[in-house]
Amino acid sequence: MKSIVLFLLIPFSSILYSQQDFECGMQPGYFEKYPIGYQVNPPQIGGMHAPAKTLNGAYVRIFYVFAQFSGDNKNINDANWPKDSMPIWANSFIGTNPNQAPFPINTISNYFYAMSNGQNIIIGYVHPQLIIINGSINQDYGRSNRAVLQQIDQTVNFQNYDQWRMMANYQQTFNQTDNYVDALYIIWRNIGYRWGGIADLGDIGPDSNIWGPFITNDGVTITSRIPTISMTLNIGSKSDYTFQNKIGLLAHEYGHYLLGCGHSFENTYACGGTAQRGLGVMNSGSGGTLAMNPQEKYLLGYTTYSDIFYNQSGTLPDYQSTGTAYRIPIPLFVNGNPNINPDEFFIIANHQKLSVYEFTKTTGIYIYHVKSNFYGHNHMDMITADGLWQYTVSHWIDPRPYDLGGSADWACSNWPNNPFLLPVPKKSTVDRVNGRDDLQEVVRVQYPHDGRYYWWDRWFDEQGIHITSPLGDALDAFNENYNQLFSPWSNPATYDKLRTHTYTTVQLISKSGNLFNLQFYTDYSSSLSAPPSKPQNLKLSIIQQNGESYPKLTWEVNAEPDVNPNGKYEIWRRVSYGSWSNWDTVKTVNGSTLEFIDIAIYGAGAGLNQVEYKIRAKDTQGLFSVYSDVVGTAWGLSQQKSPADHRINVVYEYKLYENYPNPFNPNTTIQYDIKERGLVKLKVYDILGKEVAELVDEVKDAEKYLINFNANKLPSGVYIYSLSVNGFIQNRKMTLLK
Repeated sequence: MKSIVLFLLIPFSSILYSQQDFECGMQPGYFEKYPIGYQVNPPQIGGMHAPAKTLNGAYVRIFYVFAQFSGDNKNINDANWPKDSMPIWANSFIGTNPNQAPFPINTISNYFYAMSNGQNIIIGYVHPQLIIINGSINQDYGRSNRAVLQQIDQTVNFQNYDQWRMMANYQQTFNQTDNYVDALYIIWRNIGYRWGGIADLGDIGPDSNIWGPFITNDGVTITSRIPTISMTLNIGSKSDYTFQNKIGLLAHEYGHYLLGCGHSFENTYACGGTAQRGLGVMNSGSGGTLAMNPQEKYLLGYTTYSDIFYNQSGTLPDYQSTGTAYRIPIPLFVNGNPNINPDEFFIIANHQKLSVYEFTKTTGIYIYHVKSNFYGHNHMDMITADGLWQYTVSHWIDPRPYDLGGSADWACSNWPNNPFLLPVPKKSTVDRVNGRDDLQEVVRVQYPHDGRYYWWDRWFDEQGIHITSPLGDALDAFNENYNQLFSPWSNPATYDKLRTHTYTTVQLISKSGNLFNLQFYTDYSSSLSAPPSKPQNLKLSIIQQNGESYPKLTWEVNAEPDVNPNGKYEIWRRVSYGSWSNWDTVKTVNGSTLEFIDIAIYGAGAGLNQVEYKIRAKDTQGLFSVYSDVVGTAWGLSQQKSPADHRINVVYEYKLYENYPNPFNPNTTIQYDIKERGLVKLKVYDILGKEVAELVDEVKDAEKYLINFNANKLPSGVYIYSLSVNGFIQNRKMTLLK
């Protein structure tokens, strides 16, 4: 069987840093053709149309030619690719000799060498002259590509680029010719289209019967037959001409040669769908985050998974440097046996940005939901640590000052035409089942001028900042500083693709250097033994009571049955009068409570002082969640109190705090809170229970108190200090070191 040829037309548009810069040039109507889980291609291990591994001295050699239209007047004096010249990086972006492996950093050769763990050697030859085609940048690119080949045909021996014979998909044989060029890229300075790579040599579509494949002077065939790639890289369409900003586009389009049609995540611009940015080189539309994700490497045979079937602990090093990732099959068992060949599963991978090709926004645990083990559209999602939400609109922005392309690109096809507005979305309520995450590129919100709901492309984030990166944000990863639990009750939750519970849980226990320690739970009861999930949607509003303004906190109750209703929420607060105090608990409420009004903070909403809040959940096992996100406001501008009366004197509960410093020598400070007037006793005991000091024995009003304890007459050791008042007793330890 003859080899299918890769013909890469490359209008070098922006690659991985700009969501709007290009679409990958799949055929019209392809994007929404397949439902979730549809098997677009047969199961794939290895390269579909090109070898994923070039072992035993084999290699792939790609032919590159740079081209320009005579009417290309965009950025004519660009320092990286001026008009009528070759780009300055033309002779350095790919290796030319297989013996150069592992090749210089930031080359296509080094990229594939690194991603394949040294198993894929790709080199190239660059045609030494820029090919100029008469006409504007809006010429038909298929015919223009053919014109480029016609100009170089007499001077190139294309037989040198026929080294592989394709017997069938996933079956290629080195050193066997089939009279087809193996791989060819035409890289244009500018083409007047939005996509970054497309397969067309004038031999597809309405002209296919006229033009057909291109037969070279030496009898070798060049074709752009789908589903292989005939790619035009449109280097300068909306970004600069540097190679470093384009490497992802070349890698992405060659990835189609390896993996086939489709993308790892659902396509960009799928109105009403779940179009999503994601990690990996085969993200739709934007080139992704460059480094291959675990499933891309798995399908090419570069890595395997460690499967989770039972409750267990595990350690997870950086993925790109070790290839280690966990897989949780869905379901875990089939007919009572471990599901060792799952079609659906979660991938747990640690991305520490140790590779030069890793462009994630932040380090941490990234979770992928593979909905079908068959490569193609819809087959996987990113699970973002900041969860799934319903959205409303913060405000509207006129898109015309931004470089978003024409108005047809501003929103989905059913959008209203006037006036020119695009939404700034804002999280409204948690929706673990049908919500959307902030990596998804469309959002359904109400349009103010007609009251109707439309799907809108997400061009602006919640701060109203124009989104120019497909890389997500710093809240996408699970880590020790943000969200440590992925469970049936967390947001996001461990639902399968049919939105039913899997009752599996992943808990981040600790982090040491670049290594995460994890705990996996695989059923309902064991998942419930994990700590509560992070409290969601903490909001602060200002309310008026008796002529005074106070902060009101609201949140959404946890879904865990051991938190709501019998668990607790701790409300924490810190204040600033120019510098921040320590965080302190101000109130504990039951697990079904949804709000709290802090009457200690008056004049809320304005003033010179600041206050911030966070909450955490406590379940019936006594386990705590991580803290919620932080909210805050100004305060202190009061109609009822004098400007000097700024100190907080409302106490919500009895409490004895840890002494500071601890250990100490010989002085330390002890703080305690009294909720109601009563006889207060504060005493110090040695480790045997003998009283060694009495610090307080008197009636005190409700208030916060500080007292200094001097232990210069006591020997080193551990001591117990005890508070008792109105039937409340609390003890704490302190250590004296002399």
